[in-house]
Amino acid sequence: MRKNENQQVLNCAEATGNNIENHLSTMFPFPKFYQIVAVFFFCLCIYHSNLDDINQFDTVPAPYVAWSLVHEHNFDLNEHVPLLQKYCGSVIVSGPRGHWVSKFPVGSAIMAIPHYAVCSLFVDNIPKKTRMLRLGKLVAATYCALATAIFFIITSLLFGKSSFLITGLFGFGTTVYSTGSQALWAHGPAVFWVCSALYFLLISRNSSLCRQGVFAGLSLGMGVLCRPTVAILLATFVVCFIFYKKTKLALGMVLGSILPVGFLLVYNFYYTGYIFSGGYGAEDHGWSTPLYIGLAGLTISPSRGLFFYTPAVAIAVYGIAKFISHSKAISQSQRHVLFAGLLGTIFTIVFYAKWHHWMAGWSYGPRFLTEIMPIVCLFFGIGYKHLTSKWTRILAILLVCLSIAVHFVGVFADDGAWNSRHFKTFHTLNFFQFQDNQILSSFIEVVRWLLGLFA
Repeated sequence: MRKNENQQVLNCAEATGNNIENHLSTMFPFPKFYQIVAVFFFCLCIYHSNLDDINQFDTVPAPYVAWSLVHEHNFDLNEHVPLLQKYCGSVIVSGPRGHWVSKFPVGSAIMAIPHYAVCSLFVDNIPKKTRMLRLGKLVAATYCALATAIFFIITSLLFGKSSFLITGLFGFGTTVYSTGSQALWAHGPAVFWVCSALYFLLISRNSSLCRQGVFAGLSLGMGVLCRPTVAILLATFVVCFIFYKKTKLALGMVLGSILPVGFLLVYNFYYTGYIFSGGYGAEDHGWSTPLYIGLAGLTISPSRGLFFYTPAVAIAVYGIAKFISHSKAISQSQRHVLFAGLLGTIFTIVFYAKWHHWMAGWSYGPRFLTEIMPIVCLFFGIGYKHLTSKWTRILAILLVCLSIAVHFVGVFADDGAWNSRHFKTFHTLNFFQFQDNQILSSFIEVVRWLLGLFA
């Protein structure tokens, strides 16, 4: 009799715990459909408001690969070599089977197929390079806007009315705006898939953990296909879920990621001859940067540091501290996801800090950290939620506005002048200068542009 009573008490306690967790994980109502659509189109319009795109070597191959997939049904660029001669040997490389292929993973080109297929309905011949790149920007901006809309859903359910501020930080106060949305790098499609995975892990109420893991794993697998370093996040989530004894979720993620990751490995081997490093296989620099230089450069250097380009990250650090102190603002299952995301974020930063080209070439801000911005901004949300005084919240809002202003300046004024000056006489110390930093240089260009309008 006593045994039955004890069992009933345990069942009651378990049910109560589940109810509390369910309440915490659905603390705020799902955003209305029109709000999600409005966020998407608002972002899409803002991303195009500068009427320009980033014209750099790295942004050239993906549009042509997408065109080749639509018309030639293959990944090689042999038929485009006469048009792209000056890019051959740098961002277009020769494979072991005589193919000229993109140096970069093909995920972003695959994601661009619908756009270039529609374009093909209206033109017979391949468009000029400027139009190809402009369409590439539309692809990138579309996926960044979709990522922001998904992020808005996540933050609405986790943080309620604060979601607009947190989403604004993510969509406009990070390199998602100044880099990912402005040209068809790998970053736009990749960050879309990271946000999709976070939705399935944090918000989805799928009754089957394995099925939930499959969707999340497929999303991160597609992210790897676009940007292979997303594999750091994928591996961290799987290992952490195994540690937390969520074996069904971990197994689902592995199963979901097999197809896209396997495809990438086969593509790499067939087209480049390097199964893991792909088009980067011929590079021999590797991880040659001293760790302290790379970490300082990616975090606190005036011309690449995350804290300079997105100063609201300071609130995210506070959010991490509150998270570690076992805040009850989130459920236990969400805590596991965020802890895995935090570890993946740290590992990603360390990975790029050791990379020989940690400054990411001719870019604006810490471009390499774009894919971890959803996780960073979620911790900003946790930090903001724990700010109790009016003045600290005002400070957080001002930091978000400053972050947005920094990337607005980059979108409208960064013409490569700063990079041109400092890469001609390249030295790592250039990125640590205060008197001639990239943000200030771009701000001066904005002022000159505004003065020119009223001259």
